[in-house]
Amino acid sequence: MPSWTELPIPASEKLREVAGDRLIRKLYAEFNTEDDGDREALDEYLLRPLEVLMGRSSNKHLSGMEIDGVDPSWRVSTVILNHHRGLNPRINMFTATVSTEEKTVYQEVYKQNE
Repeated sequence: MPSWTELPIPASEKLREVAGDRLIRKLYAEFNTEDDGDREALDEYLLRPLEVLMGRSSNKHLSGMEIDGVDPSWRVSTVILNHHRGLNPRINMFTATVSTEEKTVYQEVYKQNE
């Protein structure tokens, strides 16, 4: 079951003082499309990422993909690397940069080799 893991981002003391809550966050998740539940969840996530990030999916496999603070005013920008590779069967790795200042989740999807 995919879920976000927060990746540490070093920031200077001065940046933390100036940016406060507007610091970006970096997250990581992966979908294993050899698993039928993950495959179905990935299809839904790719079609409706904002709904999933807001926690509005009824798919139990997507319960760990909600990001606090994301609401309908946010945008999701997605780049898929190795787009020519199909969805099955492989691990699809996601990284997401969350910018509360811009109300945007910038995500990159990397499709591994089979």
